[in-house]
Amino acid sequence: MRSLSNLKLHIIFKNQSKTNSFYQEFYSLWREVWDKAFIADFNLHHRLPSDKFSSQDLIIGITNDKIPVAVITLRKIDLNQIIDVESSSLIFWPQNILNQIKLSHRYIYTCENLAIQKDWRKSDYDFSLKDFLFLIVRLVLQQSNTQTGVLSCVRNFKSVQFSSYESGAMPLLTDQIHPHIQNQKVDYVFWDKTNLAEVKDKELLKKAEFHFTNQQQERDYVYSGLRKISTKDEISFREF
Repeated sequence: MRSLSNLKLHIIFKNQSKTNSFYQEFYSLWREVWDKAFIADFNLHHRLPSDKFSSQDLIIGITNDKIPVAVITLRKIDLNQIIDVESSSLIFWPQNILNQIKLSHRYIYTCENLAIQKDWRKSDYDFSLKDFLFLIVRLVLQQSNTQTGVLSCVRNFKSVQFSSYESGAMPLLTDQIHPHIQNQKVDYVFWDKTNLAEVKDKELLKKAEFHFTNQQQERDYVYSGLRKISTKDEISFREF
């Protein structure tokens, strides 16, 4: 049985896209998974533009023996800026939902681009990668000093929506037909930093916290100069 202890968490900021060796590999994983999904799941011959990935501010990825097996992304959004609201991340969202969120939140993330390598979607390990990734999204939000929530449009496919709820998201609108993919149902969900639902799987949450803390500690070494890595472009989680 596969174990989470054999995997490594990577958190890559947008400004590291040219210098982090895993950035391009996570992009390649995302490209492969979504190209196949459009054909197999949606019966569409469609390719997402690369900036659907490169426009993201934070790449959260998992490797096994340095090979990417899963990725999810976060994008910073200012709901008072029309250029953000009309971006590819939100342009298809129901306006009434965005208006509702905007009443109490201005700076948020969008959570997008979940992609898991096919062999890692099976049940021969003691955890769920999608559950784990959404828990890391929760932890990033809790550490942020700027963003107060996370919006995501999640597919009602292989229980992805339930994984978001297990990590503390709440439903805004459920069982909706995606406006751009007519045969695909989705839930619109929101993680509210001040009102996160309790995580039931305490064991997986502990594992997520362990990996997240280790990732932070590695970055702390960068800040202190103990590792031979350039510090000029580094950003702390709390600034993000």
